[in-house]
Amino acid sequence: MITRLMLVGIGVLAAALTYTLSLDYKMGPVKASALPSLVVGIFFYVFHSYFPQAISGNAPLIFIGASFVGMSSENRIPNILWAGFAGLVFSFFYLNASKMFAGFGGGLGTTACVSVVLTIGILKIADRLPFKHIKPEI
Repeated sequence: MITRLMLVGIGVLAAALTYTLSLDYKMGPVKASALPSLVVGIFFYVFHSYFPQAISGNAPLIFIGASFVGMSSENRIPNILWAGFAGLVFSFFYLNASKMFAGFGGGLGTTACVSVVLTIGILKIADRLPFKHIKPEI
């Protein structure tokens, strides 16, 4: 259970970090995804023996996939909170249903796409509700 929570946290962090680097620090989506993913990948490659296999084997993949989520433009994902939410959705799908996406191109990219589309759908529904307080704004 703790391992799964850590992996979900990694997904939320990856999406939020990539989103921030891309938009706030003007790195662009590709560099904002690639640089932290490279650092995380190297970190878990070098220090894999210090972590349980479930973390060292999945953390880099979740980070990379969730960084794809963070590559979204602010026209689609309006702020860092929603980017983090989309990273949470990605992590959930990765941990529970990622094998269903095998054969549909890149599994991480497909899962990231589904996560972003689901988040955009939730945002569209939230815009139509009579009370706006469920849509976090920054």
